Amino acid sequence: VDYLEDTKYLALEYSGQALAALVFSATNDDEDTPNEPVFTAASDAAFADDERTRRSTEGMALMLFGGIFDWLSRLQATVTTSTTEAELLTIVHLVSWILW
Repeated sequence: VDYLEDTKYLALEYSGQALAALVFSATNDDEDTPNEPVFTAASDAAFADDERTRRSTEGMALMLFGGIFDWLSRLQATVTTSTTEAELLTIVHLVSWILW
């Protein structure tokens, strides 16, 4: 139960603008409402936008207290066959980048 209480404001958000973000928020000691996000990781992919190679472009950003402290944009090494595959591959790369 303590784990659930301590992690209730951690979330994976997905907005209608095709931006997935991993958000870690902290709470005030006085209130039960979350503050601004402490750490946010976001990623996006553009499917097969390189006309010559048909590779997708991926972008990732890491934010701490609302300010970007690291970002990356590059062509994916793998040729994907759908937008979903390109987005999921980008999320895998983002998580690997965070863990590294």
